[in-house]
Parts: sequence; C-alpha cells; structure tokens
Amino acid sequence: MQRLVLLLLACAMPVAAQEIRTDDFVKRQSDGILIQDPDAPISFRLPEGWVLSKGQRWGDHETTLWFEDANSHLLFTLYYQYPLNPKTAGDAVAALRQAIDAKVKQRRESEGIADYRVREGSIRNLKVAGHPAMSYIGEFTREDGAGREYMLRALGNEAKGHFFVIMPATADLDGAMKKIEAAAATLRLTAFGADPAGGRRKNEARVRWGVAHTDQRYRVSVKPPARSHARPPTACRACSADRRTCSRT
Repeated sequence: MQRLVLLLLACAMPVAAQEIRTDDFVKRQSDGILIQDPDAPISFRLPEGWVLSKGQRWGDHETTLWFEDANSHLLFTLYYQYPLNPKTAGDAVAALRQAIDAKVKQRRESEGIADYRVREGSIRNLKVAGHPAMSYIGEFTREDGAGREYMLRALGNEAKGHFFVIMPATADLDGAMKKIEAAAATLRLTAFGADPAGGRRKNEARVRWGVAHTDQRYRVSVKPPARSHARPPTACRACSADRRTCSRT
C-alpha cells in the first residue's frame, strides 16, 4: 500500500514545478502555527502533529503543499489555486459535485485505478470558514491491497482548495478525517481584506501602501493609492483561458 500511495502522489507531482521555501510559509504564533502563503491570501492553522515537508508552485497559479503527520505517519496534502480560473459561474454546490466527478475520472483514467469509486452515502455538503465545501470518501483496490481516500474541497470567490489524504484501508480513517476537518475549519480562501461572501472587512486590508509593487510569481500588479483621501483598492483579479481539470492534483 505504501507503494500505491507513492505512485498516486507521483501522479499528482507537477512536471515543471517551482519548489517553495517552507520557512516562508510557516508563521509561528503564540497560539500555534499558521501556514500562510506569502504571495496569496491562503492560510490555515496547522493541526497538532503536522509538519510542512515540501511544496511546489505549478500550472495556472496552482500550489501543492505536503504535510507529514508525526502521529499517524500519513502524508496529508493541500492543493489550491489563486486566482481562481475559470471563475465559478452559478451554483457552488453543483460546481463542487462536478469536481468530485472529475476527480473520479482522473483517478480511473489518468492514474489507472480502474475501480476507484465514491463510497455510497459519503458525500457531505459543508460550510468551512464561511466557504461552501464538499467532502467524500473514495475507495479502491490494487494488487498490493485496498485503499481509501478522504478529500474535502472548499470554493471561494477568488480561490479554490482541497485537502486530501490517501491511506491503506487498515489506517484510521476517522482520525484522518478529523485532522483534515480541523485544518479546513481555519482555511482562508479570501482576497486580502475580503470576507468569504465577497465584501470587504474594515481594518483588514493588508495591501502594502506607498510603493508600487509587482508579485512576480503571480504577475499581479498593484499601484499605490493617491496620497490624499485614498481608499484601498479591491483585490486584484486575473483572468485567462478556460482549462480542463488538471490531472496532477
């Protein structure tokens, strides 16, 4: 089963990727550890026992982070995209359900797990940190044993993300689900200074004023406001051509 887990993670590995510096993402605070992307408004609080082992930038403004759990020895993963592309049009719940269907197709066709399936009755509609979300349990078998996957997806106005873990059928699924749900409960997918509903929160804008700056990683350019009676600009948005569901997450 360990070989299977490594194989699936290899399929998720970007071919042309940029390694991150893990220290740039780890913010130690008095009440715990915050994982904060230095170049995107994505953050969550690290569950007890998790250690950020590596991460990669890749694809269309996409990032994958891997976390080792010292207690269960499982490897947990967070994938996210900011800015979101394509934008979600219409029902967020329908979009999340379609993403699960696309994931099943990916596991079967791209990764060769012919019997990968969603456990009956396991799909749950959730709300995490104000974001619409959906989770499910995947089941599959291979020559080296049976396995399970737990995935929790969240969808914001400007970003999307999902936590997942792949494990042997003998591993503690309930414990792994609780770890992911605890992390997801603190997940922020909002633009700087914005709330999950898309409105701006007072006194939370974190744009660096006074100097025009460009985020080279995401090619987002922000101009400083005028000195007199200036109001913070709304968060930058990026738009590009539609693309199919990536087969590397």
